[in-house]
Amino acid sequence: MKQFLYFLLSTPAIISIAMIIVIILGVGIFLLTGFIHVKKDHIAIIERVDVYVKMSTKRWNYFPPILYRRAGYYYLGVNNREINLPNGTKAKLFYEIKDVLLYHYSGHNIKSAIDRYYFLNNNHLNIDTLKQALNSIGINFVEIVEIDKD
Repeated sequence: MKQFLYFLLSTPAIISIAMIIVIILGVGIFLLTGFIHVKKDHIAIIERVDVYVKMSTKRWNYFPPILYRRAGYYYLGVNNREINLPNGTKAKLFYEIKDVLLYHYSGHNIKSAIDRYYFLNNNHLNIDTLKQALNSIGINFVEIVEIDKD
């Protein structure tokens, strides 16, 4: 009986069938990776070969793997981030993304935008210059709360 099972499992037909099943399962799992779910109050940026295609909102979406990819995924409500201001103060910044494409393609680097406006305004940072800095990368300023000073 052992010899028969060994012969049955080592035949080329069984091996070929097993390989076909594995390949079909692999292709099926690969194709399932094209599904993305965008939650309420979020937005996804979809690119095809590194070129912007569209923004996708609340729902299930399917895009063929390899050709398309989700390049960005952002919350549209009030976000917060802890930042170090150029004057050495730590603060919690509250903001909303108003222009998702500008925010995404500007590198969404809040620190660089703040530093640039700090330098351009003679090392002075007030709420107006902070709002200008954030508007330059597609963000609406909501509030800033000082945490501590170094």
